[in-house]
Amino acid sequence: LGDAGAEAVAAALGNTRMRRLEALDLWGNGFGPTGGIAIATALRTNRMLRTLELRDNEKMGDEVARAFAETMPKNAALGTLDLVSTGISPAGTAALLAGLKVSTAGFYLIVFAEGFPHLQATSWEQKGRPNAP
Repeated sequence: LGDAGAEAVAAALGNTRMRRLEALDLWGNGFGPTGGIAIATALRTNRMLRTLELRDNEKMGDEVARAFAETMPKNAALGTLDLVSTGISPAGTAALLAGLKVSTAGFYLIVFAEGFPHLQATSWEQKGRPNAP
């Protein structure tokens, strides 16, 4: 799909008629920073998407990690975000961890990315709480 496809997906995520979508798997679609940021930004107003899989979009990088970190306090619906193999460096991982600390996810948000123990971190653990059962 590339970045143009990601921007189209982002526009759909912001459309009120698409707000019933709860899971979206976009593994390996060649998204770069432009597409990843568009999707992260769309999630600031989307209140239904629970699972987003972006694994293997290797060119997204730290800009996208920061965009998702900035989205976390604005999106209470997202429960799973998969960013494994998306080109995120330790700096991007740190941004995601900071975002998890201020996440407003209804139950808890789990993020999969390199740099986390066992490739995952949760909003609860970043807030100093034991992980949910």
